[in-house]
Amino acid sequence: MRLIRPPSSSLEVEEENNEVRIDLGPESDSLDLIIKVPRQCSLSLSTADGDIIVENVSGDLEVESSDGNVVLTGISGLAVASSADGDITAVLNAATSGKPMSFSTVEGDVDITLPADIKATVRLKTEEGNFYTDFAIDLQQTLDKKENREGKTYRLELERIMKGTINGGGPEYKFTCLEGDIYLRKKK
Repeated sequence: MRLIRPPSSSLEVEEENNEVRIDLGPESDSLDLIIKVPRQCSLSLSTADGDIIVENVSGDLEVESSDGNVVLTGISGLAVASSADGDITAVLNAATSGKPMSFSTVEGDVDITLPADIKATVRLKTEEGNFYTDFAIDLQQTLDKKENREGKTYRLELERIMKGTINGGGPEYKFTCLEGDIYLRKKK
């Protein structure tokens, strides 16, 4: 006897108030989706297993992959991207003025290209990696202090990070990875 597995892929698309939700179901086989959206739109994308690639979109992006890479190219706007096990790569044409951004991964590299004239305050943290940049950044090592009080319990956390400014500073951009390097590139 040989095993013949029936296909388990399903696809559900739902639209309400100009918001579209696409769900492949909990037991879906690997399936690649290519979704075309208007150039100016906001996206919230997530996957449990696989890469997410976004190209040439202007808007707010919230992208999360539990086990895969996140690749954002030719984007303009605001980006929050994370992966538990994969690289984060982004090339921004422009950023939303005055808005913070975040790029983080547990196991992988964070490789971000920003416009040369960007004004930002950067917050960098890597446990087992290095930081590389071609921006002129005066980085200072500092302790980030977090306090939390719940009932009778008081909790204090101190985290060693690097902070600095690009072009005089601006909104905070966070770059975090546990096991990997951080690359902060100046767009040519």
